[in-house]
Amino acid sequence: MQLYGKALDVFEDDPATSGILHDHLLRTMGTPVVDKILFSLDKDNKLKNGMEFEGSEEQHVQLSTTERTFLAKDLPGQLSSKAQALVEALEGKVCL
Repeated sequence: MQLYGKALDVFEDDPATSGILHDHLLRTMGTPVVDKILFSLDKDNKLKNGMEFEGSEEQHVQLSTTERTFLAKDLPGQLSSKAQALVEALEGKVCL
């Protein structure tokens, strides 16, 4: 991620290229990280509530926007609002 941050710095004088690069980096690097975070939080929440958890991380595939939003909204309390903000940032709706 630091390497990608440096790449964004190189193109800071070219807003068009910087924007394209930023979007590309979010899709290629950010999406799997957010999916992993949401998947782990969902698993932890279900286990804490005594629910069985189906699925394994080895079989995990990329989530859709709808699936990410559903997982974020299904989390308890403040964790839900923070996860929703993370999903919105990933989708480009807000900047963190």
